Amino acid sequence: MAQNQAKFGIIGLGRISQRFAKVLNTCDQALLWAVAAREQERADSFAKEYGAKRAYGNYLDLMNDPEIEIVYIGLTHNFHYEVVKQCLEHGKAVLCEKPMVLTKWEAEDLVACAEKNQVLLMEAMWTRCLPASLKTKEWLKAGAIGEVRYLDVQFSFHVEYDPEERLFNPALAGGALYDAGVYPLEYAYDVMGGFSENMHSMHTLTPNGLDSFDVITMQYGNGAIAHMVCGISLNTISDAYIYGENGHIIVRDFLRGKRCELYNDQNELLDFYEEEAEDGFIYQIRHAAELVKNQKLQSPYIPWQDSIACSELFERLMREWKLKE
Repeated sequence: MAQNQAKFGIIGLGRISQRFAKVLNTCDQALLWAVAAREQERADSFAKEYGAKRAYGNYLDLMNDPEIEIVYIGLTHNFHYEVVKQCLEHGKAVLCEKPMVLTKWEAEDLVACAEKNQVLLMEAMWTRCLPASLKTKEWLKAGAIGEVRYLDVQFSFHVEYDPEERLFNPALAGGALYDAGVYPLEYAYDVMGGFSENMHSMHTLTPNGLDSFDVITMQYGNGAIAHMVCGISLNTISDAYIYGENGHIIVRDFLRGKRCELYNDQNELLDFYEEEAEDGFIYQIRHAAELVKNQKLQSPYIPWQDSIACSELFERLMREWKLKE
């Protein structure tokens, strides 16, 4: 074990955590130290499969492990706030699956808790850590396409309706916005430099009253428009299109962000960036490990203000759609 490896704990051992643990084990900067579930048997099985040093049958025991530096939260959305806050109060850095929380108040409270305890709090928006995403931001910052005038970003997939499935379970914060929408919304916030109050939205519903396909359009003070689509009932192409005054950028499959292309206003390809990685999770794991070792409180790629703004927009949309009080 290298001295500079950040020791990770994992809370919540579902599919997303299985993927996370598998990728973490390929990262030289990180070490899977411990895992925790509500049942000891499940924790033992996960630890054996992925090589964790310790397995705990409750979350608090993991939080009290003095060796752990950072905890990855892979629980369903509805449990994030409570468990993240407990980790922060125990002095543990946190990398929490997106969306980190579902309300502005919860986001602001967690930020205050991270500041009070002087530990890292980072939403696991792994797409922002991808090399192609960073190259896109580099082009935008350099003015390669001029001022951004229009963004079109979509992430929607099709899942057969099953009221027992997590995506369709209101008690587990199911629905398209929470599960798929966080990607295009936070992408738009990053590219456009924020959200606009001038917003129009439409949605369709599942048989049990959750949102299944959402379309959100914002117009900014300078006239620029952002068009965002998310869903769990329809497959769409997940390329992101960023149009500026002097050209445009296409990010192929923006979620995984393996290739981005820069065009002039004559649709001629000027430049491109492409990088293959077995799993894009590796970049956020390296980034989080580096932040922990450097005792940073927040990520420059996913700053707290972005997570707060996204949770506030969740609330606004849910109120407008009359899906929450």
